[in-house]
Amino acid sequence: MGESGKVELLKARICAQGFTQEFLKDYFETYALVAKLDPIRVSLVLVTQKGMRVRQGDVPTAYVKAVLAEVIYVRQPRGFEEASQPHVWRQKKALYGIKQAGREWNVELNKFLISYGLKPTREDACVYVHPVDELIVLVYVDDILIDYRDELVFRGLMQALQSKYQIKDLGDARWFLGIRIAMNLSNGVTTLDQSQFASEFLRRFGMDDCRPRKTPLDQRTVLYSRAQG
Repeated sequence: MGESGKVELLKARICAQGFTQEFLKDYFETYALVAKLDPIRVSLVLVTQKGMRVRQGDVPTAYVKAVLAEVIYVRQPRGFEEASQPHVWRQKKALYGIKQAGREWNVELNKFLISYGLKPTREDACVYVHPVDELIVLVYVDDILIDYRDELVFRGLMQALQSKYQIKDLGDARWFLGIRIAMNLSNGVTTLDQSQFASEFLRRFGMDDCRPRKTPLDQRTVLYSRAQG
């Protein structure tokens, strides 16, 4: 879904049947970190105050870019069997569907960003800052925000991410986690809204023709204290 609320891309992927996995045999830890909304908002405030820029990136099929530590075998997907080799496959990458896939990708990306010179903050381990360059990276699974001032600094990081993970440069951040971002750096103003989400919510429940009110309570309602009965 794009910022207009319309389907922009259709895709399909092969998934493993993670519901058959056994704890302490096929997987151990599954928890994967994501950036919290508060640091995302704070970073946009900082960018606005300092006149920096925000670019957005998306890592396609991110999970399968992480190496799988456990030994897991899967059956060949129906319709895609290799007749000459009717065997099971050993999973080498964190295929979508397995319980630890999200964590393995999180660990993989974390290692890369640290090796690049970025450091996770104490407040949020998915918010990374560079100790020298004015560079902030926020990670929400495979969606990445990059705050920067120097275009060369941004280009260096983006090229490294493209070489390693084939990240897509989506340009200036305008739509992130269902939130529309409108930045006017010349006026020093950034606005965030979820109007598209609100409109879709009303359509889903057949209320798209409803008339807005400032308060859901009838203004003629008289309220009494509990002591008055």
